[in-house]
Amino acid sequence: GTLVGLFMKTLKIAGNLVFVSYLIISLMRCEQQEEKVYNSPEKKIIDSWVWIHRTGGLHGVDETPESTGLTSPIVFEADGTFLWRTLVDCTITSTFYLGTSMTIFSNDPLPVIYLDSNLVFMYEFSGNDTLDLSENSVDGYNYTYVRD
Repeated sequence: GTLVGLFMKTLKIAGNLVFVSYLIISLMRCEQQEEKVYNSPEKKIIDSWVWIHRTGGLHGVDETPESTGLTSPIVFEADGTFLWRTLVDCTITSTFYLGTSMTIFSNDPLPVIYLDSNLVFMYEFSGNDTLDLSENSVDGYNYTYVRD
């Protein structure tokens, strides 16, 4: 009886040590995960993006999905396909490519997105998971998206 009880206590302690060791190793691995590195904007933009904020326009709007009850996902595919469900619930399907161009806002070339060979958006990444798009228009909108 005593030997079996001692053996069971030892197993319980060993099991707890294994669990605590696993927990510590898991936490260390989470802290050591490096941010994904993209070799080019073309690789970085490929993904599904979720709309989180829109400002600008003729009336100076400041909108979010929460304030509008709307969503506006964008998908950039590796084959050059672009899909966008706009805030007026219209789905735009196009081809896209990235480039640089002077815009109505700058004489210096800025990173831009062409849809069907038309300059539509200026773009900028904030970190790896936030994409800011601005329409090339005086009364255009500025959109913020996060990686889905």
